[in-house]
Amino acid sequence: MAELCLTTRQMVERVLEYAFATAYDDATGDQKTEALALLNAGLRRFIRGGYTDEQDGGAVHRWSFLEPVASLTTAAGDGDYDLPDDFGGLVEDPVYDYSGTGIGPDLARVSPETIRRAWRDDNTTAQPRLYAVEPKSFSQSTGQQWQLLLAPAADGAYGISYRYSVVIDALTDATDRYPPGGALQCDVIVQAAKAAAELTSGDVAGQQEELYQQMFLEAVARDATTMDEAEVEQLTDEDVGM
Repeated sequence: MAELCLTTRQMVERVLEYAFATAYDDATGDQKTEALALLNAGLRRFIRGGYTDEQDGGAVHRWSFLEPVASLTTAAGDGDYDLPDDFGGLVEDPVYDYSGTGIGPDLARVSPETIRRAWRDDNTTAQPRLYAVEPKSFSQSTGQQWQLLLAPAADGAYGISYRYSVVIDALTDATDRYPPGGALQCDVIVQAAKAAAELTSGDVAGQQEELYQQMFLEAVARDATTMDEAEVEQLTDEDVGM
């Protein structure tokens, strides 16, 4: 299905029009680089979700589209499983999927050391009851990756689902790249970039910042109706105004 969202290229075009009053084809390489940097600055601010609430003070919105559900299937004898490349932490405990034999037991979170001791002390396989998350060895070519540890090692195939927090990559100037959140959020991200450009050029927050704040709060209200898990959390004063 076609998406109404702007591509990264189209978003850069809009930032160029505001920040440099030039079209994409007429812009210099340095101007395109700066526009993309402003776009990513706006994206980071938007993703962090920080805003000022009139009633509660500083708050941060947890975007529903950055907390997807993924699944894996265990294999007999295996106790460790790769997590997605964009994994940034579990939002809640993993759960067993329903099967013909019913719902499996709750999985309890323990330390990776506890899992490894369990493997050492008893190498028999069964339906896992414990889990842990640990980083894999860092590689500059792939970035930081993570794995899920289960104990005891599975004695067969079990479906497990888990909700996790996504780590967002920077946008690149490619025509087929879309920002997180899709069509509902791309205009807000562009406006965040314009607010960043406004601050850079004049060192004073003005009309573009005011418009961003308005669009951001509308996006928060819209997203909060999407899923019950979309929440706000209290921040310290230092966290507000990112």
